[in-house]
Amino acid sequence: MINLISNYLSLFLVANAVNGRFVEVSREAVQEFSEIDQQIVIEDLLGGVDSNGRTSLGRKEHLQELLSNLLETEGWLPARVFAMAVSVNLDIPNTIIRVRGPPSNCHHAPTCLDLACGKCFDPMTSLHSDCGELSYFSCSTILPRECLPWTCASGSEIQPAFLRNFSPRSAGCGNSQLNLIKSDDTNLPINVQLTGLGLTMNSLTACSEKSVCYDAGCNLCYDPLEQHHGTCPFNLSVPACSSLPLACQPIFCWPKNQNQTEQKNAVILRDFEAKDLNQILCI
Repeated sequence: MINLISNYLSLFLVANAVNGRFVEVSREAVQEFSEIDQQIVIEDLLGGVDSNGRTSLGRKEHLQELLSNLLETEGWLPARVFAMAVSVNLDIPNTIIRVRGPPSNCHHAPTCLDLACGKCFDPMTSLHSDCGELSYFSCSTILPRECLPWTCASGSEIQPAFLRNFSPRSAGCGNSQLNLIKSDDTNLPINVQLTGLGLTMNSLTACSEKSVCYDAGCNLCYDPLEQHHGTCPFNLSVPACSSLPLACQPIFCWPKNQNQTEQKNAVILRDFEAKDLNQILCI
């Protein structure tokens, strides 16, 4: 098992910047790390049902107790504690989970769609999950190469995901050009559908470049690009819509799916002021 982990850690991510934009990591550079592989590692570290009594150490139970106590006494979780809790499948209450303490600049970046996996990637926790019904930018267009994921933890069933078909003008160093992403120019996973310019009736504005956020007034997440609401994605963090410029904040509830008008899973709320990576790294 030590050799298995060592092999993953020894991989080197190679990506290049082109025309001031971040580019997608080559699929050959992405290491598949299945849910079965993940479970093997978890059992090796925390102990499984048949693991020579290591469950008697109660490591997983101790983490569950820590999570519950922090939520009860502090009302929020450190990002690293929440990431570990999701990784080992702890019981996450179906409520608003406030998360603080991103340990690096990468962890401030917004959730994005990892085309090498066909899943969304949350830089705050470094975890993949299904994107849900709202739209995201490609990770290559908004993340510096140092922050791009190079392992892909994907299950046997991957839900549909919606990719915004343009690169935000705010992405890249010194790049203000609007770049379209076309299906014939990009090797899209089978579960990924394009949305955005030309595919919606909405004109692009500065608000259109904002990421999915949580609208407390509707108890749903809001997509500033498609201008409708939907359930917040499972185990993916979102900022509060109150962090958007006032003009971009939603004032009505417009559910995308009339059968999903209330939040049923936990809302992972980023309870901190995000940094602009472009201002930090493009010096």
